[in-house]
Amino acid sequence: MLGNTISLLFIVLTIQGIFGEQCLTDQWPPKPERAVPTYVVSLDDPPMERWNQVATAFKTEIIDILAFFKAFIVEINPNLKFLLNLIDDKLPAVADTLPAPYGDEMKGISQATGLPLGEIVLYNIFYEASALCTSMVAQNQYGNVFHVRNLDFGVFFGWDMLNNSWILTEKLRTLIIQINFTRNGEVLFKTTNFAGFIGVLTGLKPNVFSASVNSRVSLQGGYEGLIEWIFNINRNQSFITFVIRDLLTKAESFDSVVSNLTETELIAPCYYIVGGPKAGQVSTPINL
Repeated sequence: MLGNTISLLFIVLTIQGIFGEQCLTDQWPPKPERAVPTYVVSLDDPPMERWNQVATAFKTEIIDILAFFKAFIVEINPNLKFLLNLIDDKLPAVADTLPAPYGDEMKGISQATGLPLGEIVLYNIFYEASALCTSMVAQNQYGNVFHVRNLDFGVFFGWDMLNNSWILTEKLRTLIIQINFTRNGEVLFKTTNFAGFIGVLTGLKPNVFSASVNSRVSLQGGYEGLIEWIFNINRNQSFITFVIRDLLTKAESFDSVVSNLTETELIAPCYYIVGGPKAGQVSTPINL
C-alpha cells in the first residue's frame, strides 16, 4: 500500500514538473520565427483561383496534415479504414452541394495542391464535427474592445512528447495565417485561419464587428448535421464557419450580425462571440 502511494505521488510530482504553472513575460512581440504570415485573398478573382497563392505556399503542410489525419483514423481502429474510401467516393460530390462560392474554392485548392477533392472537402468540413477552439471579448476602462482567441483545435489527436502538446495541434500551428480579404483593392475583412481552410473561425470587419466560433459540448456534436447534409436529409442548415464568412462579406452593422446569428439553423452546435466598434457592443455567447 505504501509502495503504491509513493508511486502515485511520484507520478503526480512528475506531471506537475512537466506541466506546472509558468509566468511568461517575454512572449510579445513574437519571435520572427513564430510570426504569423499575412496573405491577400481577392474576392474579385474567380473562386477557383483566389486561393492559389496560399494553397501553393502551404501545399506540403496541407498534404502532411491530411496524411496524418487519415493514418490516425486507422490507428484508432483498423476497421475504420472504410471511412477513407468514403472520403474519396462521397465527399467530392459534397462540394457541388455547398453554397457559392465555397465548392468552387475547394476545387481550386484541390487543383493547386494536387490533393483529391474529397480530402480538401474533409479538411474544410471536419471542424463541424469537432469544434474545440475558444475565445473571449472584453472591454477596458477606455471603452476599447479586445477580441482574442486560442487555436487549440486538435486536442486528443495523438500526443507529441517533444513539444508536450497534441500532434494535430502542432501540425496545425504551421498552417496558421492572417488573411486580408479584399474587394476592389480595399480590405473588406480580416481573418486568422488555417491555410487551405476557407471558412472563418475568427474574423474582423473594420469598424463594423468581430466574431469568433467557440466550442460547445453536445452528445451528437456536428456528426448528425453533417450526415443530414451529405445524404440530403436537411440542407436548410448552415456550416458554422461559412456563416461567419458570409456575414463578414455582407453585414454592415453589429446588430444585424447578432440578429442573423440568433436566427440561423446550424449544422453543428457552437457558441458565437461578437464584438462591435462602440463601447458596450459586446455580445454574450450566442448559444446555437
